[in-house]
Amino acid sequence: MKKMSMLRLVFLPVMVVCQALAMAGSGFAQGISNTTPVVSIRAADTNASESGDTGLFVIKREGPTNTSLSVFFLVGGSATPGVDYTNLTSPVVIPAGADHAPLVVNPIDDVLREGRESVVVQLVPSPTMGPIEPYRLGYPSNAIVWIEDNEPPPPEPPVVTICATDPNASEPGLLTVIDPGVFTVRRDRGTNGSLLVHYAVAGTASNGVDYIRLTNTVVIPAGSWTANIVVFPLDDVLPEGTETVVARLLIPADCVLDVFPLPASCYRVGSPSEAVVYIADNDEPPPPLPVVNIVAVDPEASEIPPVPPGMEMPQRIDPAVFAVRRDGDTNTVLEVLYRIGGTASNGVDYVRLSGVARIPAGAKAAPIEVIPIDDLLDEGTETVVFTM
Repeated sequence: MKKMSMLRLVFLPVMVVCQALAMAGSGFAQGISNTTPVVSIRAADTNASESGDTGLFVIKREGPTNTSLSVFFLVGGSATPGVDYTNLTSPVVIPAGADHAPLVVNPIDDVLREGRESVVVQLVPSPTMGPIEPYRLGYPSNAIVWIEDNEPPPPEPPVVTICATDPNASEPGLLTVIDPGVFTVRRDRGTNGSLLVHYAVAGTASNGVDYIRLTNTVVIPAGSWTANIVVFPLDDVLPEGTETVVARLLIPADCVLDVFPLPASCYRVGSPSEAVVYIADNDEPPPPLPVVNIVAVDPEASEIPPVPPGMEMPQRIDPAVFAVRRDGDTNTVLEVLYRIGGTASNGVDYVRLSGVARIPAGAKAAPIEVIPIDDLLDEGTETVVFTM
């Protein structure tokens, strides 16, 4: 009986210890699962503005709060960090004893008209390496805050157009008055101040050569709707016919239409955006050149046959005759050049020809005679070819 009691005393503690270890093991395994926090994010204040109203994200954790927790995130959206709002620094630390931490969006005021822009924060897993992950991502894992612009819409700039109010100009002469052409530049609003308008010139007339140089800018004075660009032709001695001056409006390079306040130099180009002035020439065109041609009036010639011994009978010369003719004015002498070819030789088979035909003043034509030379050679029929 005493031995049996001793055995019970021995086995009982062993059973109790085993049971305690089993319970402790079960609790340890359960603690690993229950101590990994789950984080999420929401926009507690979704609307911010450049007028000083901040937006607010709240990052929340579920689980133990006995230690601090660093939660990492990425930032996106149409707003630019450091430009449209103060930079958001990752990670956000949820302090020990707290289940959430704020992430404030502080807009930066600027002078640009941008409209409504967005800031998107996306939670991401912790980059910290270890056997146990610091947190898990819950739902939602991203949120958005909107930044409202505080710039009023920019005022509409004036619309500028151009037309040729006097499209006809002419070169001045000794007995003619100055006859300039005129472009008129017009704006449709904003006459309180002056407006510098830029333009380019083109056309067949040359700036500074055919007309007094234009500076490519014109000022519409304060209180006025219009300003004129005057084209003053320059006289020359060249017959040029009618030439053109084309003026085309340009937008100034420093005009940024989406900036507030709008620069005073800004305007839009309307229609018509270009116009034409015509410069008439005062120089007489040169007379038309005469048209010349050549024809064989008598295309056949023959050498003078030899005189038989004892005979003194003169032989009749039988030349060929070409005629050079002209059309048009006959008031002056006209010299026409020609080239000679063919099988007959100039100066050998016929009296040398100079290569120049002279049509006298008042005449329409002049003859060229080909006078054969008898060379006592049996050559057969030879040719003389004229080319103008």
